[in-house]
Amino acid sequence: MTKNVRSRVIQETNYGLYIWVMPDGKPVMDEEGNYLCVAAKQHDLTKIEALKRVAHYWIKNMGVEPCGNAVFQPGRRMITDEEYEEQEMRARAGLVPDPYDIAAIKETAKYAKKTG
Repeated sequence: MTKNVRSRVIQETNYGLYIWVMPDGKPVMDEEGNYLCVAAKQHDLTKIEALKRVAHYWIKNMGVEPCGNAVFQPGRRMITDEEYEEQEMRARAGLVPDPYDIAAIKETAKYAKKTG
């Protein structure tokens, strides 16, 4: 007998990044691979509108008809190249790569409360 197993994504935080994505599903990036994005709380219409204005201006200057939309990525944040290298070292050491990972901070606090 087979049970119907359902899974769902649990969003751990409503803070993250809005990334501008073209209709083909590809994010807009500069020549260095940096995403066109803004840090925001989910559903922050002011930040979404600002990202849209910048994206449409930038895309239009590239000779393409402005299009695409903002896609929310929960728990993500912008980091520098130095922070990225530090996160790689932390991951290799078996630590949580991002010391500001909200979900990891919550889990650590929950464990500390439980164990005293």
